[in-house]
Amino acid sequence: MTQLVLDTQQAQMVASTRETIEICDPDGKVLGVLTPADEIAEAKRRIASANEGDWMSTAEVLEKLKAES
Repeated sequence: MTQLVLDTQQAQMVASTRETIEICDPDGKVLGVLTPADEIAEAKRRIASANEGDWMSTAEVLEKLKAES
């Protein structure tokens, strides 16, 4: 694994945000995306709590959209 060490200001910014962070080079080119752990945990919680009846196949979604238009 490659390790990138942040300076103090960068580390504080990463630790305090609740949003996805784009990692960019000096020219602004996006090199990667960092997703906070709490955002991932929330997504996993929502998936785990969803009932089978809450999910629709792609075909069902397309049929529903067609019926509504």
